Amino acid sequence: MGLETAIFLEQFHSSLQKCQSEVDGKPWFTGGIDTLAKELPFMAPKAIRQTMKRLVKSGLIEVSLREGKKWYTLAYAELDRKVSAYRVQHGISLPTEVGEAK
Repeated sequence: MGLETAIFLEQFHSSLQKCQSEVDGKPWFTGGIDTLAKELPFMAPKAIRQTMKRLVKSGLIEVSLREGKKWYTLAYAELDRKVSAYRVQHGISLPTEVGEAK
């Protein structure tokens, strides 16, 4: 995952935090590429579309069709799983307490 994708995920997460729509305990975002393009002015709409497609394919973004619109949410459990696997693979551990490093 590159820097642009990481920034995209962070902005997508931020957009979800502002959402009023919640289904099954998860926030859902109904805005499309145009909405995301306003929040990610450094990314072309085509790049946003490709990034979304890649993240859906990888299981990090879930898509649901409701009321004739596509709704999106982050698959937080999958994101945690992938981050944990990366940390294990690269021998990265996080401090368990402030000031403690391993």
